[in-house]
Amino acid sequence: MSDMNQTTINQNEFVVSVGPLNSLSSLMYHLAEPLTSLNREFVSGKNPDVIWDLRNVMPGQQNMASLTAFLSLAHRLRLFTGRAQEVLLEWKPKVLSFWSDIGFLDLSRKYDLIKWPEQLIGGFPSNVTNPNTIIIDYPSETNIPDQADNEEEWKKWKDETREEVKAQLMLKCSRLFEKSRNFKLPTRLRDQITITSSELVLNSILHGKSMAFLGMQRTSKRISVSVCDAGIGFVNSLQKQSRDWSKIKDMKNIEAILIGSIENTREMGLRRSIDMTVQVGGYVEIFSNDAEMRWRTELWEKAKNSLPPERYVVPDMQLILGDPVHGTATAEQKRMGYYRTWQQALRGTRISFDIDFSNFED
Repeated sequence: MSDMNQTTINQNEFVVSVGPLNSLSSLMYHLAEPLTSLNREFVSGKNPDVIWDLRNVMPGQQNMASLTAFLSLAHRLRLFTGRAQEVLLEWKPKVLSFWSDIGFLDLSRKYDLIKWPEQLIGGFPSNVTNPNTIIIDYPSETNIPDQADNEEEWKKWKDETREEVKAQLMLKCSRLFEKSRNFKLPTRLRDQITITSSELVLNSILHGKSMAFLGMQRTSKRISVSVCDAGIGFVNSLQKQSRDWSKIKDMKNIEAILIGSIENTREMGLRRSIDMTVQVGGYVEIFSNDAEMRWRTELWEKAKNSLPPERYVVPDMQLILGDPVHGTATAEQKRMGYYRTWQQALRGTRISFDIDFSNFED
């Protein structure tokens, strides 16, 4: 294993570098292999202290989706180990100010995820970040009605929870949606973003069986939304016993992402959200366990009408979408959209939308 990703100081400590936190692909590259190794350590009966190495995070280079995803993984590790994690950290006031302004530090304290060194946390300026940037937490639920036992009660819980999530989102993100002389987010786009975000959070709680973290950032022309969890992933969600997809026992994560992206043609779900995003030149990134999908217009047009008449069969990825990407995606592949499978898996689902709303009209 590369020293870049993980260095074991001794048998009781396990150091994991998160990298620069500048993209979801980077997070996957840096964390998938060491966290897989860490899981093997726990399975073998060892219980090392995990230390997050955050020294490679640089000011002005962080990505909101990566920060949001990292929180979800740190939360999962906290639940798994029963204790907060140590960190390796350098004094970088701009980095710490950003973490403070967007709620990253507060959320890590709220859930006791990280033992921050007291001598470094403080003494930096606050309220210096773009104010239209925030991370929100949505705790998991333990009282979800069983769909098989009571369909009506389950639907009622789902509708009520969706509305609660949407109300909290509008309350905490109201500044991001406010109109001003220099900014006007189209009303229809605002509504779709709110509905989509709420639906993705609900999916994390209901299907992913996990807490969700939502990151949102708005500039003068763009808005990005990320919903991340460390739950059961697309395959297990599709293959719940109540669904016909459960008959397919060897489904791959990348196949499940394709199916989950296109199968719902009736409601305001993932399919309509992807469609809306790519139509205005945006992109959608989906990571689930060892799979990565980047939807752009060209790849999406190939995919969205590809479910066969018999429906519940595994899609032929190469026939539908062409060859997967191997190694680093090129600028052209990013422009057209691509998919790939990583050698190691990173538990959970991470979905990120990026929209240039200057191209969007009501």
